[in-house]
Amino acid sequence: HVLQVDFGGKFNGYYSDVARTVLVGETTSRQDYVLSNLAEIHQEIIQSVKPGVYFHELYNKCKDFVKKGDLPFFMPHIGHNMGIKLHEQPVISPVNDEVLEENMVINIEPICIDEKSRSGYHIEDLVRVGKDGPDILTGSPLTEHPLRIK
Repeated sequence: HVLQVDFGGKFNGYYSDVARTVLVGETTSRQDYVLSNLAEIHQEIIQSVKPGVYFHELYNKCKDFVKKGDLPFFMPHIGHNMGIKLHEQPVISPVNDEVLEENMVINIEPICIDEKSRSGYHIEDLVRVGKDGPDILTGSPLTEHPLRIK
């Protein structure tokens, strides 16, 4: 089975958002394939978060990785800014020509709705744009959060 959880929080007027997808019990090879690929894509996009990178570059990189992994791609955006509202501009979309700036806080959230496995997959992390790269504020789905629950 595929289990998705998506939660948000609010502290001192600022929002946070995190989503995880895990496989529970017996699963198909397709479910394993989709989730492991999405987790790798998610990490690749996060590692690309640096000051001066264009928002549309992150989107296009995600789109290329998803297509290379033979996964369906339908996302109008793969993330958004965070702050005093849950979803703020700028969004990570193919038409956004703005650049990431140091100390911006954004969500990276590739989503895959896969008809072959009849499941949806969603991984989302809150990331601060650090001077030398990303600072993951919600942890890492590959190292701190299991992809499978027996």
